Amino acid sequence: MVHLLSNLRQASDRIMVRICVLASKTGLSAGAWTLIGLGFAILSGLTYSNILVHSSALAGLLLLLSGFTDMVDGGVARATNSVSVKGAFLDSTLDRVGEVFVFAGLLVGNSENQLVVFFALAFSLTVSYTRSRGESLGVKVEGVGIGERADRLLALAVLSIIGYPWIGATIVLALASITLVQRFFYILSKLPGKQTS
Repeated sequence: MVHLLSNLRQASDRIMVRICVLASKTGLSAGAWTLIGLGFAILSGLTYSNILVHSSALAGLLLLLSGFTDMVDGGVARATNSVSVKGAFLDSTLDRVGEVFVFAGLLVGNSENQLVVFFALAFSLTVSYTRSRGESLGVKVEGVGIGERADRLLALAVLSIIGYPWIGATIVLALASITLVQRFFYILSKLPGKQTS
């Protein structure tokens, strides 16, 4: 099973590289793809909130498109040799902004399960913070934990498309909570024992 999943991951990575090469030939910069992804995330949030239209399936589809363009922007930067610290900062920050819009839409769209959605957002943002803080302290955190951002949003998007956004939010909360605990103790184990200021 692990071998099969590894092969599938490698195959999907190869396909994604080809897509990113094609995307780089459109003339759009990596930053433009980042902004497109943010736009899809905002539209997803507005759809979850029922401001645009009442359709969790459409909201989930827009969220998938946002996630797709989020993968494309980094690939375009690599394909065009335009990887930069500024681009990484822009991408990471706007990813968080998009995430806030998505979960804010979920909060507005239904009076039930608001606490679940709130904590799903809070824990998701905290998971992202642990990675950035851990890596600022010299600990490589990528791949640590069962539910990285892409996994969590994919679960929400798929369950929204089939009509169960609140179950999706619950799964996001569960994945984010477990990942937070995993990263917390992993980072602690890698840091020196003597406290630094």
